[in-house]
Amino acid sequence: MSEHIVTCPTCQDRYPWAEGELLRWSPRDGRFTPVTLVDTANAVKLADLRAGCYVRCPNPSNDTPPHYIPVVYGNCPPPVIIGMVGRPRVGKTHLLAMMVHELLAGRAGGVGLTARPGDTVQHADFKRNKIAPLLRGERLAGTVENLVSYADFLLVDSPSGQRPVIFFDIAGEDFRRAGEGGPSSRFLLNTNALLFVEDVDHVVGRGASTNEWVDDALGRLGVVPQLRQVPAAIALTKADQLRYVHPVDRWLRAPDASGPLRAEDFTAESRDVYAVLDKYGAHFVRDLFDRFARCTLHFVSATGVAVDEESGTYPRGTRPMRVLRPLFALLAMTGVLGGPEALRVGL
Repeated sequence: MSEHIVTCPTCQDRYPWAEGELLRWSPRDGRFTPVTLVDTANAVKLADLRAGCYVRCPNPSNDTPPHYIPVVYGNCPPPVIIGMVGRPRVGKTHLLAMMVHELLAGRAGGVGLTARPGDTVQHADFKRNKIAPLLRGERLAGTVENLVSYADFLLVDSPSGQRPVIFFDIAGEDFRRAGEGGPSSRFLLNTNALLFVEDVDHVVGRGASTNEWVDDALGRLGVVPQLRQVPAAIALTKADQLRYVHPVDRWLRAPDASGPLRAEDFTAESRDVYAVLDKYGAHFVRDLFDRFARCTLHFVSATGVAVDEESGTYPRGTRPMRVLRPLFALLAMTGVLGGPEALRVGL
């Protein structure tokens, strides 16, 4: 039997998968500690016990601090690695937090998707520090620079089967250093789906003619074979600011998943976003759309309302709008969602 080769999502090293010593996170000790699974003939019980276990990555290149991988990662099909790319303070983390929350809350049932955490330790941290504060109406702080690990790791089930879906969200300033080959943007070399994020403030107020952060990320992506074939989605965030402007109003009123996936809906929304970008002279985003063979455009709002700058909060709470649509598009274009409609998304 041939060796099962995996690529570590953190250090990007490739190596033969070997479980070795099983570990489990100990909140009391604040570290991973060895664990011995009980001997059981119950396959379901064994799977449940293994689901919370980790192994230490061998990190063959030895260029990344010690890190750990969930055991489930080595027993799954190849992951979908979604890299979020955008300028600082554009709302990437807010969008990702609400996207993950809505997906885990069962809001994607209409298109046949369910999900659960694949890395329970990392997800608990992401939920505590990102999702929970946002649900309480608090504005999130900017992403810490020089992070090398993924933001969250989910196991997504669809009628086509189960796939790991791993999200990377790094600080916008780290993209400016992408040309230096730093570890924080290394995930770009292994990404197989890209989510570009731009906000209405830059489109309407300044025309978004350039974006140095995205340009630098694309520069590092230049070594990726057939980059044009990588599925991409572009999310125009804070679209609630245009909630009374046609055709934005039409899309913000539409639910994320009211029924089965329809490729024509993605085409229609992409057309309308493109028209809005053209109206305001946002040539950079339009040109970005044309760089990829399969790409979709979306109106989204992670919070549904603007933040109160004085208090740094959302006094009336948050109400996400259309946050799952870019994810649906990427999962269709990467084969997580199957069927003839999925094959047409982004074309």
